Amino acid sequence: MLATSSVFVREGIQQMLESESKLRVVAKASVPLEIIPLIHKKMPDVLIVDATMPGLNINEVLESIGRTNIGTKVILLLHTLNEKLITEAMSLGVQGCLTDASDREQLIQAIRTVRKNKFWAEVDVITRILTLLLPSKKAKPRLGRPELTQREEDIQSSLSKDTAINRSPASSL
Repeated sequence: MLATSSVFVREGIQQMLESESKLRVVAKASVPLEIIPLIHKKMPDVLIVDATMPGLNINEVLESIGRTNIGTKVILLLHTLNEKLITEAMSLGVQGCLTDASDREQLIQAIRTVRKNKFWAEVDVITRILTLLLPSKKAKPRLGRPELTQREEDIQSSLSKDTAINRSPASSL
C-alpha cells in the first residue's frame, strides 16, 4: 500500500513495483484520513508512507496497526534526513526508511526485508543515525551514564580523592 499526497510519487513507486511479479500495490491513499480505513480493508503486507504527508500522524497509524494485529509493516519515505523523526518513528514501530533518492532495487529490497520482520534503512539513513548516537572523538564519552551537573562532578571528584587518601568525604564538602 502507498500513502503519499504526491501523485507523482505514488505513480512512480507503483511503476517500479509493477515490474516485480510477486509485488503489487493493493491500495493508495492520498490523504492521511484514508490510510487507516484502507489498511483495515485491504490488509497490506507493507505500507510505504510519505513522512511529509500533510496532516500525517504516524503514531496513530502505527497504533491502529498494532491494535488490530494486521501485521502490516511500515516503511517511511523521507525527503530529508531528520534524525529525530527517524529515531522516533523507528522506536514506534516503523521498520524501514527510504529516501526519495532511493532506486528501484533499494525499494524492492526494503519491502522484502521488512516483510521478513527485519529492519531496513538506506546507508545515508544509517550513517545519520549512527552519527547521532555515537560520541564524536572530541566529546568525552559517558558510557551510558546520565549527564552530571558541574556540582555533581565536583562532588564525585572530591569523593574519589578523599577515598583514595583515606579521608572522610564530608571534610572536603
